[in-house]
Amino acid sequence: MPEALIVAFWLWVAALLASLLRLTLAARWLLALGAAAGVWGAASGLPGGGTTLTLAVALADQSVRLHFAPEALWLVAFGLVPAALAVALCTPLRKVRPGWLFGAALSLIGALGVFGLQDACSFLIA
Repeated sequence: MPEALIVAFWLWVAALLASLLRLTLAARWLLALGAAAGVWGAASGLPGGGTTLTLAVALADQSVRLHFAPEALWLVAFGLVPAALAVALCTPLRKVRPGWLFGAALSLIGALGVFGLQDACSFLIA
């Protein structure tokens, strides 16, 4: 698993917390930096796809594994470029509401799960 994708995940978690604290500027830049790190991680994982990461949680007596196939890394890389631009530019509203930043952080974290999780239960949760 590319390490930059793990960095992107933690940046998005920090952005999620910053949006809960209504620190909109910090949340915006954490999301954008996370997306840039995700693009770098996806590009660095090509063409092999990386190793499998077994998470410390288990669902339905089954370990949760995270592995990105090369096809998924292509999609992640091309999807995170406009995501980085969207969160960096922010909303056109004059009064920025942190709710959409919270939703963007959750969406990006969920996208990592959709592209990388290897069993049906965790895929449905993501």
